[in-house]
Amino acid sequence: MSETPTLAISLRQVVGKQVKQLRNQGLVPGIIYGPTQQTNVNVQVPWFDLRPVLLHAGGTEMIALQLDGQTINVLVRDVHRHPVRGDVLHIDFYAVDVHTKVRITVPITVLETESTRKRLGANIFPLLSAIEVESLPAEIPPAYRSRSAPDQGSR
Repeated sequence: MSETPTLAISLRQVVGKQVKQLRNQGLVPGIIYGPTQQTNVNVQVPWFDLRPVLLHAGGTEMIALQLDGQTINVLVRDVHRHPVRGDVLHIDFYAVDVHTKVRITVPITVLETESTRKRLGANIFPLLSAIEVESLPAEIPPAYRSRSAPDQGSR
C-alpha cells in the first residue's frame, strides 16, 4: 500500500451563508463526522493543499487529517461542487476506525479496451462502473482493474 496522504486543516467558526467569504479566501469549508467522532466538527482547508490530496486519494484512499496536533483518519465521503464552474463548495470527511471494516464503492477501470476492440472488431461497453467492497480502511483498493475480455490465444 502507498503512504497515507496527510492534510493540515483547522477548525471553522464561520457557518451558514458566511462561508462564501472563506471560499473567496481560498478555503474550502468541510465537516468531519463518523463513528469515531462524538460530535460533528466544522473544519476549513486551503484549496491549494486539498487539491493534490483529492487527486491522489480520491474517495477510496484513507487521508490523515492534522487538526490541533491530533491525527484523524478519514475517507472523503462527499465533495459538493458548483453546478456550472465545478468549484469545490464543501467537503465531507468520514472519520474511520482503522481496525473496523467499512463498506465503500470502488470504481472499476477497464484495461486494454482499444486492443480488444480492434481484435474483436466490436465496441465494448462495461456493464458495471463500480463495485461495493468491505475492507479495512487502509486496504481499500484505489480502483478495481478489469481486463476487457480474456485472450483466447492466437488462432
